[in-house]
Amino acid sequence: IGGSANIPNDDWFVDDIVLDFPVGLPDQANLSQQYAVSPNYPNPFNPTTTIRYQLPERHQVTLMIYNLLGQRVRTLLNQTMAAGTHQVIWKGRNDQGEPVSSGIYVYRFRAGDFQKSQKMILLK
Repeated sequence: IGGSANIPNDDWFVDDIVLDFPVGLPDQANLSQQYAVSPNYPNPFNPTTTIRYQLPERHQVTLMIYNLLGQRVRTLLNQTMAAGTHQVIWKGRNDQGEPVSSGIYVYRFRAGDFQKSQKMILLK
C-alpha cells in the first residue's frame, strides 16, 4: 500500500507513505538449517517442562536427563527423527515412572556430532 497526501492550509507535504505487509509463509526448506536446542520452558518447573529442538536433516536423536551426580534419571528420546522442529515434554519422572525429587537436573541432547547440555530446576 502506498500513496501521497497534501494537507491544505499547512506548510508540509507527505510523500511516499509505504506500508509493507509480508504475505505467505516462509519457505519450508529454510526453517531448520541448523541444529538447535532451546532452553526448557518453564524453568523452574512443576510438574512438567517442554524441551524444543530442531534438526536440519533426519537423524538419530537421544535426549537424556541426569541428576547432578551424573546418574541417568530418564531417557526421553532415543530414536530417528525427521528434519524440522520438535518438542518433548518431561513430566518429572524417572525411567520407572516414579516422581523424582526437587532439584537441579541436566538434559543432554545429541544428534550426530551435535550435542548440547542444559540445566533445569524441578521445584515441588
